[in-house]
Amino acid sequence: MCTNPTNSKKNHLHLSLLLKLITMRIYFFLASLAMLCITCNFVQAQDNTDVNLFHELKNIEARYAPDKRVAIFEIEISETPGLMILKGKTNLPEVKNAIHQLTLTNTYTCIDSVTLLPNSQLVHPTWALASLSVSNIRATPSHKSELLTQAILGTPLKILESKGSWYRVQTPDLYIGWMDNAGLHPITANELNLWKQSKRYVILPLQTQLLSAPKLKSAVVSDLVMTNILVYEGERGPFLKLKMPDGRIGYIQKKQCEAFDQWVQQTPTTENAIAVAHQLMGVPYLWGANTSKALDCSGLVKMVFFSEGILLDRDASQQALQGEAVDIQNINNLQAGDLIFFGTSAQNINHVAIYLHHGQYIHASGRVFIGSLNPHDPHYDPSRNLVAARRIINSLNTHEGAYIKNNDWYIAVPNSNN
Repeated sequence: MCTNPTNSKKNHLHLSLLLKLITMRIYFFLASLAMLCITCNFVQAQDNTDVNLFHELKNIEARYAPDKRVAIFEIEISETPGLMILKGKTNLPEVKNAIHQLTLTNTYTCIDSVTLLPNSQLVHPTWALASLSVSNIRATPSHKSELLTQAILGTPLKILESKGSWYRVQTPDLYIGWMDNAGLHPITANELNLWKQSKRYVILPLQTQLLSAPKLKSAVVSDLVMTNILVYEGERGPFLKLKMPDGRIGYIQKKQCEAFDQWVQQTPTTENAIAVAHQLMGVPYLWGANTSKALDCSGLVKMVFFSEGILLDRDASQQALQGEAVDIQNINNLQAGDLIFFGTSAQNINHVAIYLHHGQYIHASGRVFIGSLNPHDPHYDPSRNLVAARRIINSLNTHEGAYIKNNDWYIAVPNSNN
């Protein structure tokens, strides 16, 4: 049987077209697969870059801003096609500089949009003085927020930013929180320097009053608490005329005050510190409080030593790093005035007290009262586990800002940046 030549040619043509179609489809499949691989590699590279940049930020945070009580590190990565933006805010120049250095490397394509606080273009002036006998500082700009700490009248404050009627402030012990505008009086850096150079007086009683006239039965201008600082305006008989930071003026008996320049040069003594602590017996406990109106445990310690011209850190875990370590293996190593710390370990402290003698100590828990380390003492509390002790008086570097007389928030120190 013979083959038809015409049919043979048609079959050959169909086969050729089919092969070309298959070849084209294979080509497009391979091209698409190649593009998919490139895209996946790009996404993977981008993801790796994001992860690496995130780790870089965490390293900067760990190095410069590990303690959020005294440092602001609110920074995030914002992505746009082909570009990453570092935005947010910090109060630490070293953090701002480290982030800026990241943008100068060839490793990342990113822009530094982090704001360094305070920023005079966003808030002015950038300083203030606490203007109430006791001003509350909270975790967020709300009266419902946790009470972090307090600033007494005449405390210098750095204004970091504002939100509505609230200011984010930093205290001389570097603690950061929010204060409403009723508690402070904003001033410029020049006005702060003038205040440092002014004639000031420190209040001595636990609580007293500023009066509208130089007589005991006159109207009250404001209440006052121990170590409030006011500016001298004159005197009349047994009364001093003093001005509050917000401009209110009143009178107080001279015997209730001490000249700031004299007070700040005092030599701290254990006897005086313990005497002040005993005056506070029975004062109620309040979380975040640190005045003679109410106290928490570290607030009691802070207030007592401030009365001696020493500015300690705010919280117990911070105070446990100040001064000189004392060996607690033998209780006889403890001296009156030492700070003793309780918790589960030296790295996990939850309470602080001031040691007195014979195993007894004074502390704030519910109220200010006497406790004991001696299991046979009726004041003993078995739930208190002693984990550390520090000696403060005569154990601080005389050049540290812990002494008010050397602290440039209060004193016009030569070459001060304030």
